[in-house]
Amino acid sequence: LRIKDFQAPFRNARIWRRADTRAVTQKVLDELRAIEQEARDSAQTNHPETPPATAIDANIPARLELRHLRTFVEVAAQGTLGRAAEAVGVTQPALSRQMRELEFDVGVALLERVTRGVKLTAPGGEFLADAQAVLSVVDHLPREAQRAERGTAQRCLIGVVPHPFVDKIVIRAIADLEGRGSRVRVGTRPIATPQQAAALRDSSIDIAIGHTFPVSHTAAELRGLLCQPLVRDEVCAVLVARGHALAARGSIALEDLRGVPFLWPARSFFPKMYDTVFGLFAAANFHPRIEAEYDGLQTMWSMAAQGIGWTLGWRSHLAEPPRGVLAIPLVDFRLPWGAQLMYRNDESRAAILSAIDAISGCARQLFPMINADQAVLPSRHASETVIS
Repeated sequence: LRIKDFQAPFRNARIWRRADTRAVTQKVLDELRAIEQEARDSAQTNHPETPPATAIDANIPARLELRHLRTFVEVAAQGTLGRAAEAVGVTQPALSRQMRELEFDVGVALLERVTRGVKLTAPGGEFLADAQAVLSVVDHLPREAQRAERGTAQRCLIGVVPHPFVDKIVIRAIADLEGRGSRVRVGTRPIATPQQAAALRDSSIDIAIGHTFPVSHTAAELRGLLCQPLVRDEVCAVLVARGHALAARGSIALEDLRGVPFLWPARSFFPKMYDTVFGLFAAANFHPRIEAEYDGLQTMWSMAAQGIGWTLGWRSHLAEPPRGVLAIPLVDFRLPWGAQLMYRNDESRAAILSAIDAISGCARQLFPMINADQAVLPSRHASETVIS
């Protein structure tokens, strides 16, 4: 019951750090604002005499759980209740009951039964987009918590690719960080360049050091990320086993490699890179012999060391080839290459910023080939600038 002669203001507040610009934080804030506004509008339209707090509580279905949203998304993807039930590991009657509960809680029909299964209604299509957005935020929260914990514990996880120069930079940077007053513990994880942007966004790693070449990342792939060139290199060598028939040569032309198996990843691994390499082969009227496709540089190098075939190498390999192989100059093939540092543009953790600073400084000391005005590039296709 209301007290007629007593009123005291009582407010709920959202509190967050001013410097926190992470997408997950802004998404949660936007959702809270939208819920509050919808509740306020509903209270003013339907229940003007009901206090706002009661209206907000009435807009939260008591039974709505994340499992309902996940099941609904699976039903929408599968198109039938039977396949969806099998995918989520429940019985079809249990799944049907969840869908009925969900439709009752949201107050509209989300699914329409058709001859071969179910399809989304118009409100169901809109609800699907909202459910996917909510689940994306929820699924991202544990990794964000782990990311925050790493920063608090002065830990930094770097995704790296195999490259002689990258190894030297990381080793020097770790030594530099160990010698500082506030010790930063650094760990590394091998992650291929095409997967590094996603690993940064989902907080699996804190920093990435990947390959750069004319077709590395698009502007959309680098949205929310910053890139910094570290070293330049060039694909201009052939890697073969030390006992291979070609190992004694001082240089090799593509024509010399006809009939020798070419060790290279499948096109699906990195289509743009694959097309670039084979486009240069075609321009030289060279068609490599492909007997199998391999995943990852280390695998290709291991296969080459066993004498199974040849693969492309970098200029840096001429001095430091991978174990078990020789690097021989390739006289009629050139492809710009290099390495770059990549991290999130909302990075604010002191430990990670210290690691970024150490890596950048060590790269300039070891390989003084990047101009000062190239130190930090905007969030766009940075590799073209590096190569040019």
